[in-house]
Amino acid sequence: MKIYPMSTNIICSNLLNNSKDQIIRLGNCKKGWSGIVSNLTFIEGLNIDWYEFEERLLEMGFIENAEVKILYEGLIKHDPIAVLVNETIVAIRRSDALTIIVRPL
Repeated sequence: MKIYPMSTNIICSNLLNNSKDQIIRLGNCKKGWSGIVSNLTFIEGLNIDWYEFEERLLEMGFIENAEVKILYEGLIKHDPIAVLVNETIVAIRRSDALTIIVRPL
């Protein structure tokens, strides 16, 4: 699995090269990117139990096939991000958004 660093300047749509086989993490995407949630995945370094964290994400609306769009980025290091999930706006840290696997629309 290839993980792109958070400091990358590449927009997620360019990572794909028109292929839907690569893994894209929502935390690596830039403002304006939109796609669909594929699944949630564990990453090292979470300060919370994975099952509890996964439940929180699901409660916020990050369910399989949910449409997402990054609306805003914070001023410092572009963190946190505001994500439109279906019809709800959710603020989430980029490091937490790395657990959300997405694909383009």
